[in-house]
Amino acid sequence: MKVARSALLVALLTLLAFATGCYVPTKKVFLRVELPPELARNVKNLAVLPQIAETGRAAGAGIVALELKQEAGKLRLQLPGACPLVVDTRELRKTGVTEVVLKPLFDLGTTERVVGLGQTFELVARANCRQAEKAHATFVASGGAPLDDVALGDGGRRFSAKTRAAAPAKSATRGIVPVSAREQRRLRSEVTFRAELPDGVRFERALGISAVARSGGLADVGFAHPVLLGGSAWSLLEQHPIRKRRCGAWASCSSYCPMCRASTRLSDARGAELTLHSGRYDQLPLDCGRAACHAELAESAKNSPMTQVLASDLGGCHALREPACASACHATGEPGTADGGFSHVASELGLPALPPEHDDLPRALRRLGGVGCMACHGPTKIPEPQARSTMLRNDVCAVCHDAPPRYGHVEALEASRMGHADAAPAVRSDAACARCHTAWGALGRAAPPAEAPPAGITCPTCHDAHPHGKTGIAAVAASAATPSAAPTHGGLLRALALPANATGAAAIILRREPRVHRPVTRRPATRCGPKPAPPRSWPGKAASSRKTGAAITLAGPHSADARGCLSCHDSGPDELVLGKSHGFRATRPGLCALSRRRQKP
Repeated sequence: MKVARSALLVALLTLLAFATGCYVPTKKVFLRVELPPELARNVKNLAVLPQIAETGRAAGAGIVALELKQEAGKLRLQLPGACPLVVDTRELRKTGVTEVVLKPLFDLGTTERVVGLGQTFELVARANCRQAEKAHATFVASGGAPLDDVALGDGGRRFSAKTRAAAPAKSATRGIVPVSAREQRRLRSEVTFRAELPDGVRFERALGISAVARSGGLADVGFAHPVLLGGSAWSLLEQHPIRKRRCGAWASCSSYCPMCRASTRLSDARGAELTLHSGRYDQLPLDCGRAACHAELAESAKNSPMTQVLASDLGGCHALREPACASACHATGEPGTADGGFSHVASELGLPALPPEHDDLPRALRRLGGVGCMACHGPTKIPEPQARSTMLRNDVCAVCHDAPPRYGHVEALEASRMGHADAAPAVRSDAACARCHTAWGALGRAAPPAEAPPAGITCPTCHDAHPHGKTGIAAVAASAATPSAAPTHGGLLRALALPANATGAAAIILRREPRVHRPVTRRPATRCGPKPAPPRSWPGKAASSRKTGAAITLAGPHSADARGCLSCHDSGPDELVLGKSHGFRATRPGLCALSRRRQKP
């Protein structure tokens, strides 16, 4: 009804104009203005001079569509921080849309870049128009990790410095050194470029300089992704076009930056070999789910919260206040490198900003959006069999989930007792202890690899990236329990079905099985017999004796609580926003003590 009234009103006004003899039909042309990525948020500040030339506009993510009078002639487009653009409406397309691009006052390159430990780098500000050439400009080291050998040139428009060779926290790791988001931030510097034009207009842009690239410790890496190697005297066994450089003062590590698709074999002073696989994310065929491979895993990944996270961001499900978070942790690839990941391809396509809808992304970016198979496994292949234990470490998850104070899941876990459950070497070497005190044992493996450092109860113990699959980690966990214990889908939470002989009201009370932690006497096995195995347990729900298979059927005060252990153990470091519950600190320990007293016979 409202639409009909509006149409009628327009028709009446048109007839009135003709009747009075003052109606002059105006021809319109349409102009699509694309803004620089760093100025995409300022779409509302785009000015058309003279204003009378504009008859309508619509603004989107980094794009402004203008309706202009064809007879207006020359007009000027102005946006603070961008070079002004003069267009002539008489030369625009009479039908369809004419597209133009505004340039920023200065070209500074990518916003984020990874340069390496102890490496010299240079930043240059290039003027894109005469107005920018007249500006007073300078670079300044504005925060983050200190820089050495800072120097300015070309009137403040050229900046050079050297990153410090500060070893990451896990530099003692032999082989590839894992680098979490927290560690990268600790070694990240910020350099700000500021300029002021004669008319008072100011231009400012912050650039991030990371000394290290994030790494989960896997041997599968992208192009231009520097890899740190812990150990001593690494050397190439097979020479490939790969750049090798020392880490300066950190003499126990070498840094490798692959620049082509290749497999490179290296060896350290002890004779241990390591094979690095490098490639581009956008050149990897997405055939993980083809027949006879990982079809069920690929099918389950379609609806995984990790796979759909970027689509949820752009669909309005999340408050996406900082696009850099989406490109770094909600998409595939490492920002600041030429690895063919989301950020790299977006810069190659000149994408001004993330669109409001996921379907509006170019196809090349849709396949790189979200945290899919490649985001965790890498751009070439899954780890080789002898290296797949690396997928069970926290380091793979720490690439994104260890960025306090916003994301502190890994920090909270590693600060808890569970994070140090296998600190004693005997715990990792003894299969009976490793069953409960290591992620490998909890998921059905006899013991962690001999060369694996202490890792405690890691993220994959409770979380499963393949919740529906019948292969991979989920299958290992299922086969390690009982035939009836199949993985069920609960987001990314690993949920095992209760054993058939469990009543549902049972609970884990280890003190009812005193032999589990009884000290082992130094007697021959023939005299004492084998060490009793601990019960196979389902946290907060039920347990069955590993020796007899009988259910432990004691009163379970938490059996009706869907959160299980987290009903009491859900606290951690106070400064964390997300992930605090992964500290598993009891918020009300008195209640647990009361429950234990009530269960005594």
